[in-house]
Amino acid sequence: MVSHGVVSFVVNGSPYCKTGMHVAFSERVTSLKRARTVNYVKCFTIILCVIIALPTSASDDLWIARLDSETTGISVDDPLAISKLSRQVRRIEQRDGQFTHSLYQPLRQLGILQAKTDPEAAIDSFRRMQNLVHRHFGVLSDVQFESVDLLIGTYIRNGNLIKADTQQEFRFRVAKDAFEPSTKEYHYAGLKLADWYRNTMRYSLAGDLYEDAAAHFASRGSKDQVRVLRAQALNEYLSGQCCAESKLSDALNIASASGVSEGTELLDLKKDVIDMRYLMSEGQQTALNDDHPLDLPAALLGYAGPRSFHAVNFEQHIGKVSPWTTVMLFEKEEPAFGAPKEAKPIAVGSPIPFCTSTYDSLVRNGDSYHLDIAVNVDAMGRPSTVSVEGDAPIGLVRLVKNSLREVVYRPAIEAGTAVDDGVVSFTQTFDAMSASFSSQNRVETWNRQLVAQSCQLVASYI
Repeated sequence: MVSHGVVSFVVNGSPYCKTGMHVAFSERVTSLKRARTVNYVKCFTIILCVIIALPTSASDDLWIARLDSETTGISVDDPLAISKLSRQVRRIEQRDGQFTHSLYQPLRQLGILQAKTDPEAAIDSFRRMQNLVHRHFGVLSDVQFESVDLLIGTYIRNGNLIKADTQQEFRFRVAKDAFEPSTKEYHYAGLKLADWYRNTMRYSLAGDLYEDAAAHFASRGSKDQVRVLRAQALNEYLSGQCCAESKLSDALNIASASGVSEGTELLDLKKDVIDMRYLMSEGQQTALNDDHPLDLPAALLGYAGPRSFHAVNFEQHIGKVSPWTTVMLFEKEEPAFGAPKEAKPIAVGSPIPFCTSTYDSLVRNGDSYHLDIAVNVDAMGRPSTVSVEGDAPIGLVRLVKNSLREVVYRPAIEAGTAVDDGVVSFTQTFDAMSASFSSQNRVETWNRQLVAQSCQLVASYI
């Protein structure tokens, strides 16, 4: 996923703005030539939105490549698009030189298409884009955010998290050079790095950046405040800290008072506050009551925190892990001999996820199972009776039953009050779990990230 932006430049002495990164790189160079006597920084400003989730597919960027077709004349659906773009790049080089701004869009379209089949070639194309920015705007120009984001996404999809980490921190270094700490652009960049730190289990580093952003946005707009508070809540939930529920409650109060969040958005935030109360308090808190009390069915919320997951899944405790080592956990491993093995997903299962290694130890290779489950939940969110049906190995059934006793449930809620007759029914599957996470997701899905990160630790340290 690549951030959208707002590009500001000067035409005939008047400010003019276009939204979206589809604004041609050549337009920016042309605009720069029109205003040679004006400082680069004052004439050209990029305001980038925050990337919250890790990119999962090269197709996330395909819309950009489609827009580039208007300039290159080459459709992304053309099976020969990559070879045609490569020839176009060579022709432009021969005609205008290796550093002409007219190379930018063909290289961008080429790199996005290459990312699907040849990540190393895509990285070369994105680096050439970045180099063009360096030549025309300077080594620390914020114009390179686009090429850096494309590099980050490609490194992540290719399993090279060490290089992705380097680019993430370089991106924030560029932001610190380009923007004053008093600007929202500076803190948007900090939030992007904070989300990255959180997703790579460096919760303390993430927390510091979230605190900086929270202080900046404290009186500057409710949407940014809510975004930061949700990010802080997820960070505290994943790290097993105390105050995730209070962060969500603050977000709800801000959203309710501002009137900006309405309808489904506000309702989902209310549900998230309730769900986090049950996750954090193990059923000792009543449901949220206000002028419009909710009616909610019983629901499975997942593990209350890392310790809860470890208690049911592992016999050994995970020791302290250094921040840099946690990034190493994500680096793709290559065998000493032969071709690299296809990487397995770190976790499987829905709605209750498990470590892939745990699942593989309990089933025969290649077998696939599902279980039909029903759980009666009382007003405190405690499971009373549990029914598990399905043809699966006894060890797998036992693991699922143990998990059903350990996870947290939201009881059924009628007119804002929890009742005893809640039932949670679902089919437990064991397919690969998605690895894309965001604080914008509902609290009931945050459990997926907690399990995925716990399984990363287990894979390397147990």
